[in-house]
Amino acid sequence: MMLLAADTSTTQVTVSVGDAERLWGGMVLARRRHHAELLVPALDHLLTALDIRIADVTGVAVTTGPGLFAGLRVGIATMAGVAQVGELPMYGLSSLEVLADAAPVIDGTIAATIDARRGELYWARFARLDGRLVRLSADAVDPPATVARAAVNDVVVGHGVDVSQRAETGSHRAGRQLDTGLTPEALWRVSVRAAQTSSGVSAQEIEPVYLRKTDAELNWERRRSLEPT
Repeated sequence: MMLLAADTSTTQVTVSVGDAERLWGGMVLARRRHHAELLVPALDHLLTALDIRIADVTGVAVTTGPGLFAGLRVGIATMAGVAQVGELPMYGLSSLEVLADAAPVIDGTIAATIDARRGELYWARFARLDGRLVRLSADAVDPPATVARAAVNDVVVGHGVDVSQRAETGSHRAGRQLDTGLTPEALWRVSVRAAQTSSGVSAQEIEPVYLRKTDAELNWERRRSLEPT
């Protein structure tokens, strides 16, 4: 097994490559919203530096969301192209699971959060028991107050996200919050788990997970509603 993986669900680009036993290498590039310019050179540099050919890769993994709409499209399209060239299976990963896996928590509950814009958060809860990550809730999108109430006893992870909501009637605040992001190590671990528990899908079958309508869809619906009947 040799898995090549990428994440473009947040403002950073993360790539990794490794077999079932160890991570061979990875990179994180944090140039804001330049996924299209960064992803292919990052993959090429990583494989070249490690003397790994596409012919050596046995599977391709990519986070399918939730996250930035444009970033997800770039990541999925690029990795689907790699999979098509090598006729390789693809594994779709939850960006929130990768983020939770990267959390520096030995045992306890974790709320992974990604800024969804529009005053909302993408989030899901996980637990780490004896070093094993267990999902406690499905990926969702909600206002910070909803997340804060659910995550009051959790370690909350996510880049620059303050999961709190103060109102006239009181204050809701989540548990300890850590400003952390996805890592190549976590991306590799989640990819390996996916490959060990699934046969994967074809490049044509991989789909983004948005959880809500895109800006383009909302704008189209808004224009349609203003048209005379």
